[in-house]
Amino acid sequence: MLGAFLDFDRAVVLRKVRNLTDADAADRLVPSATTLAGLVRHLAVVERSWFQVLLAPAPGDRFPTAEQDTAGELRPDRGETLAGLIHIIEETARHAGHADILRELTDGETGAL
Repeated sequence: MLGAFLDFDRAVVLRKVRNLTDADAADRLVPSATTLAGLVRHLAVVERSWFQVLLAPAPGDRFPTAEQDTAGELRPDRGETLAGLIHIIEETARHAGHADILRELTDGETGAL
């Protein structure tokens, strides 16, 4: 069931960038630096960090730490455990909502799928 939730949220994010130009996906529509392209990049980095580097690291892979990631966006919260990987579903769902808002501001398209 958790995998299905994550797959659904991924599909929502992908729908939000479907048929957009690179310029549209990179357009800043809100006061922060958040863009559709940036959300996709962020989610890819987060998934790689959690699923590949933390759970099945290749030789030389290191999970991002404060020294490697000055913005702190990839650092797990203190006390976070492997059992808490449900965080990826929450993270993806939250950013799917952000993507929905940005796509609506881009061309008016709305809806989950």
